[in-house]
Amino acid sequence: EQEAKFVQDRITGVEKHFAELCTIFAAFTRKAA
Repeated sequence: EQEAKFVQDRITGVEKHFAELCTIFAAFTRKAA
């Protein structure tokens, strides 16, 4: 049970981080264009 929650937290964290990266990348692309 504890391990499953840990894995879920990791996945959620990665998804959030990935979304932030996408946002930054999109903003950077718009600036560069």
